Amino acid sequence: MAVQPSAGVLILGGGPAALLSALQLHAAKVPATLVDPTWESAPPPLCAELAFMWGDESLPGLFHQSLGLWRSAPQRLGLPQLLEDSPYLDLATSPGREAKLREEATLDALGGESITYTTSLPPFLNAQKVRGVKSWPGGVRFAPGLLLTLRDAVAARGIAVHAARAQSLGVEKDGPVTLTLADGTALTGSHLLLASPAGARKLLEGTPYSLPLRPARGHVLTLPAPAGLALPLLVHRMARGHLFIVPQANSTVEVHYDALLDPLQATARATPDDQLPAALIQYLSALVPPLFAAPSPPTAAVCTHWLTPDFLPALGAWESCPQLLYAVGFAGREAAFAAAVANQLTQLVAGDAAATFLTDFAPHRFLSGHWKKQDKPGTLTWSEAAAATSAPSLTATPEYMNNVQTVATPEASYAGTVKQTEKTVVKPANKPEMRSRNSRPKIQTAGLKK
Repeated sequence: MAVQPSAGVLILGGGPAALLSALQLHAAKVPATLVDPTWESAPPPLCAELAFMWGDESLPGLFHQSLGLWRSAPQRLGLPQLLEDSPYLDLATSPGREAKLREEATLDALGGESITYTTSLPPFLNAQKVRGVKSWPGGVRFAPGLLLTLRDAVAARGIAVHAARAQSLGVEKDGPVTLTLADGTALTGSHLLLASPAGARKLLEGTPYSLPLRPARGHVLTLPAPAGLALPLLVHRMARGHLFIVPQANSTVEVHYDALLDPLQATARATPDDQLPAALIQYLSALVPPLFAAPSPPTAAVCTHWLTPDFLPALGAWESCPQLLYAVGFAGREAAFAAAVANQLTQLVAGDAAATFLTDFAPHRFLSGHWKKQDKPGTLTWSEAAAATSAPSLTATPEYMNNVQTVATPEASYAGTVKQTEKTVVKPANKPEMRSRNSRPKIQTAGLKK
């Protein structure tokens, strides 16, 4: 096994939070080493929106800090412009959604954002299905090729990268962290930043530092954009997840479905669902008819999201082992928060105190019991009357239903030993017998064969 000298801060992962953390540590003259087995592969599809994330009532501090840091990244880190303007509409298709979006728009306007709720709909929306929209004309999104841009910046600065899987972890109290890779290399560092949920889940399994992470198989569909159709970024909150319609510069449109609450998609399988893409297209064709005027089969890709039981990220240092830093469980929204995550983790490495708003995200909260289980994230929480069904339904038959067979329920094993027996009634001495006109002389009950 080749043991290398101290590699500074070890970073497990290759997503936006891992890459920005490496770049920010480098800017602070702190050595860092990335460990990402997918480094030499094409980056996974990335949901290209940023505007929507402020809507989560649980994460406003983290979002607003991240938005400012993304905007200042060219000056702070010498990066190209990573954001671009993109008007955005959030669709209300039921009274409950409408009430929620109106409330959010009011709060955001009080916070200084030019966000309004309106029932005046653009012509590409179906007024029979969409009741109104929350509109942000000054919204922003990520520039295309975000991950490739960040990878290029890492390479240009000479930051070390190991394209190998992390196999085992060694942690000493108040000592260094040792990470052994599948190729036999052993890396030591002052801290280990866990920014890959799948990698962290496997590496920490069976240790006191593990997290209760579960997968959600999101889908990204790509289809041609009809000529002459100018779409903003569209967001629709379904009962089981978020839908994003993201127009691209190459005359295509991407449809992202994160499936956060969809039990059929609670899997880390890397292949698309057999029936979901067609069901999504059918669902959306009722909301945005011009987008599907000339239907063609979309291409489908999978993007796995990882969630915690309270739908909040695990962010910060483990209380009893501060060498372990976590940045996982963002439920598909890692990119939106990555700039603030990198900033906070860099401060923790430097020994600075964590921001107060990180308290709710403490990774050890699940071990200590200081957390509250939630049925759904804040963005998908609203009250709906039972009869409110103005939106179309996603009614595709679950793929597993094709494999269900009806079988006879087997007889219980003890059933053959049961018989009816006669119960003996003992009469008290010297007491007259009391018997009603309808009483029976014998009482039948169940007993076991001898």
